[in-house]
Amino acid sequence: MNTIYLKTKQTFLLVAFILFGFSTAWAGAFSVHFTNSNNEPLANASVQYYHSGWKTLGSTNSNGMISADIAELSGNVQFRLSYNGGTNYKTQNISTNPVVDFQTTLATVKLLDVAGNEIASDWVQFYSSGWKTFGSNHTTTSMEVLPGTYQFRIGLNGGTNYKTQNIVADPMVVFHTTIATVKLLDIAGNEIASDWVQFYSSGWK
Repeated sequence: MNTIYLKTKQTFLLVAFILFGFSTAWAGAFSVHFTNSNNEPLANASVQYYHSGWKTLGSTNSNGMISADIAELSGNVQFRLSYNGGTNYKTQNISTNPVVDFQTTLATVKLLDVAGNEIASDWVQFYSSGWKTFGSNHTTTSMEVLPGTYQFRIGLNGGTNYKTQNIVADPMVVFHTTIATVKLLDIAGNEIASDWVQFYSSGWK
């Protein structure tokens, strides 16, 4: 049996040929391919497959690939890929399609003032196996994450807001500020100046 490895668009395909014109599928041979939203390869994603329990395959390389030939695998196989704390699952028939594709989504978090202008937050995080810094840590910022529903939170002037959103349905996560006004009136209803004014948000400010 002769074996030929092909590389096309950073996707490795394994084709087995039997001499004299007869061919057969190579059972158990497959590749997992991981890319971002621009179809660029992503490395260091952890990949597992299910066969009498979850088993570790390894991590994607600089080409976004990890390949294996596991004789006992054929037909429908469940895979899971973990990246930046998130996990995606996929079941695929590796006998008919041996290249299993995973892809991230580009999510963006922004904070708008009452006039609709973008402003910088003090910090921004998302929850994925624990709270993690999102993007540059200040709005407006974007980051490649696995598709799914995430909880986001931002901080501004000691306050924190939370939002849960499915980034597949809408990858733009928008937070808004509100204008608050404090006034002091005398007995006649006239505005007068206070000596000082504070608000409590993670301490008096």
